[in-house]
Amino acid sequence: MRELHLFAGAGGGCLASRLLGHRIVGYVEYDAYAQAVLEARIRDGVLDPAPIFGDIRAFLASGAADCYRGVADLVSGGFPCQPFSVAGKRRGADDERNGWPWFRDVLRAVRPRHVFAENVPGLLGSGYFGTILSDLHALGYVGRWGVLSAADVGAPHLRERLWIVAHADQPERQAWGAESGGSSSRSAGRGRAAHAGPPAHPDSAREHVGLSRWTRTGGCRVGRRRARAPTRTAPRSPPRPMGRRTAGCWLRRFMVGLRPRR
Repeated sequence: MRELHLFAGAGGGCLASRLLGHRIVGYVEYDAYAQAVLEARIRDGVLDPAPIFGDIRAFLASGAADCYRGVADLVSGGFPCQPFSVAGKRRGADDERNGWPWFRDVLRAVRPRHVFAENVPGLLGSGYFGTILSDLHALGYVGRWGVLSAADVGAPHLRERLWIVAHADQPERQAWGAESGGSSSRSAGRGRAAHAGPPAHPDSAREHVGLSRWTRTGGCRVGRRRARAPTRTAPRSPPRPMGRRTAGCWLRRFMVGLRPRR
């Protein structure tokens, strides 16, 4: 699967995508140091060689995003969490760091078959989550969302995150809803008519736009509040099998810009 990664940071999410077998065809990241880490990992052969774009606003304005239409099967990324985090002022749409509108505009330009987005769980209670789901619906996507922690995949810490997985409801109408003014007649695959206007609460939003909360994924319970003892080994990284401790050191070196030890 060919993936365009927005808000790529130092490439941790890109590395995970590559371990899943995806091929990264573009990186969008404005921070100069993070760009340097991406360049280093591309030279090392850890990440796929692909263009690195700067500010996502320039990526859109220059027309570069349009060039990925028909090229990227998946658009992914963790848009900035500061507007929604319980550690901040939670200004949501009023926060200039809110990157969702740019994420949405990239989806409209690229029209990928699949969308994968990440943010903090605080987004659910911020009052803005319904806007995101409504935007996805207007662009022709349906899917699921839920909160998973690092403990759910075997790590000895919590670090909960909200994950949204969506796909084109009808490929021929994909991402055309907002441009044509049309709306899908299906909601969550139940054949109910969709109604205009963003819902006020995520629980009603998921019915409104065809995205639903998942309750179990791969044996992991969603919304777990306590970290549990690791039950799985850490993901193995090329080129040789690594134990949990070795893999952790490899990833830390990757993220801070050092060449991972082989």
